[in-house]
Amino acid sequence: MAEKIVIISLSLLLYAYILYPTVMIIGSLLVRKRKFEIHQDLPTVSVIMALHNEEEVIGETLEALLRSDYPADRIEVLTGSDNSTDRTNEILTETAQRYSGLVPLFFDRRMGKPAIINKLAERANGEILIISDADIRVDPDTIRELVRPFTGRLTGLTEPLFKRDRIRETGVALQELTYLGYESLLKKAESEIFGFYPGVSGGFYALRRELYAPVPEHFLVDDFYISMNVAISGYHTIITRKSLVYETIPNHPDLHFRRKNRIAAGNFQNLFHFARRLVMPFNRIFIPFLSHKVLRWAGPFLFIILFIFNLFMLEASVLFQLLFLIQLILIILPPLDILLSKAGINLVPLRFITHFALMNIALITGFFQFVGGIKSGIWEPTKRFKNE
Repeated sequence: MAEKIVIISLSLLLYAYILYPTVMIIGSLLVRKRKFEIHQDLPTVSVIMALHNEEEVIGETLEALLRSDYPADRIEVLTGSDNSTDRTNEILTETAQRYSGLVPLFFDRRMGKPAIINKLAERANGEILIISDADIRVDPDTIRELVRPFTGRLTGLTEPLFKRDRIRETGVALQELTYLGYESLLKKAESEIFGFYPGVSGGFYALRRELYAPVPEHFLVDDFYISMNVAISGYHTIITRKSLVYETIPNHPDLHFRRKNRIAAGNFQNLFHFARRLVMPFNRIFIPFLSHKVLRWAGPFLFIILFIFNLFMLEASVLFQLLFLIQLILIILPPLDILLSKAGINLVPLRFITHFALMNIALITGFFQFVGGIKSGIWEPTKRFKNE
């Protein structure tokens, strides 16, 4: 029995992290790429942003959005300040005086991001909603290229390609940058094969207004909830090739871990919310959702099961001894990396293992946070740095 459990756990991990991504990326090369033409009559667009204490970045973000080459009479920007206590409200007011397309709303009590974007979506007039984070910078043609695929009848949601700033090699920004690049490649492949990829990046994406589903109270990962409802409605989710946005990656491991922990708790909320609708009946969403998300979320528990049952198989063969040795090394290396970094020694290859370990630990803590009950959707934004 122990041998079977070890083999099954290892097989699921290898499938989720190696086999499935490889098959998807290679398979996408054989799929005919969809082409979308720009119609002369561009759709109206509403950009919505929930903000809380974003004085460091919001001015630059708004300036870039409002200087877009998208026709000014076909775009509006709605911001909801969630009881900000810094200069965010002042910056919004000053910017609105210069740009008539900016509509700032101010809320005098904390409500949380889902509640804010729900209220903004109700006020929006655009045919297309673009949901944006506060620290996103866009090119002049980003919005035009992002809405291009909506000329396709089945296009429900689009996401641009993200360009992330690499900050320093002393933290985890390089590792996160590499991981996100890999994720983007995989999601692009899934989009081309299935017309669906599970989970938008969340920083900047567009959807048809009629497909917006109000996010339930206390949900932590609103973008996943919104994008899954689009896919379940039968529409395609697409990563565009020409629209680009830019964001800065948190470099400090503590900031990175807290963000991953919150996302993990929210992901388990979404998993239990959508599980029955995804599996019954069997549909095009099932394979990428199971392979790309569910098995990844189960990853840390599979690692624990693999380690425990491998202990019972040490005397069975040299292969089981070698497998156990590899696991021990992988367990020892992250604490070693942390000790070395405190001594001023930063080994970049070793940091990739630490980054992977942090993501899986965040999944475990996020799971128990979900099991314990999530009572609030109020968030504290990741500390923003223009240059770190």
